[in-house]
Amino acid sequence: MAYFANYAFWNYFTLPKLLMNPSIIWNELEPGLLEANFPESIPTHCKKQNFKFDMVNGNLIQHNYTAEIISGLANAAHVIVSHSKMNGLNVPSRRIVSPKLPNGKALGFPVLIDIQVHNYKIIT
Repeated sequence: MAYFANYAFWNYFTLPKLLMNPSIIWNELEPGLLEANFPESIPTHCKKQNFKFDMVNGNLIQHNYTAEIISGLANAAHVIVSHSKMNGLNVPSRRIVSPKLPNGKALGFPVLIDIQVHNYKIIT
């Protein structure tokens, strides 16, 4: 669980920089919905993940994946409930993870993870 939590938080808090890695192969499934194919060299939930973006402002609104380290059945919908302006950046400030339905939508319960970010700062 420590390994899972650490790579997960690293991935979440390095977005969008992580997603600009040239070794990730992208496929647009529909406008605003992208499928990422991660290489083995990037520790992450699973090889194929979906990222849904708001077509008006470009914010990430949902991230679907299977937490394979937990179980091949751990299909999750990671919904970004809110974004906040912090230190000049628009960042996801509330995230809720619940099981994912077959159509890609969040079941909404049980809540598996609830992340509230109160402050975000880039250190150079």
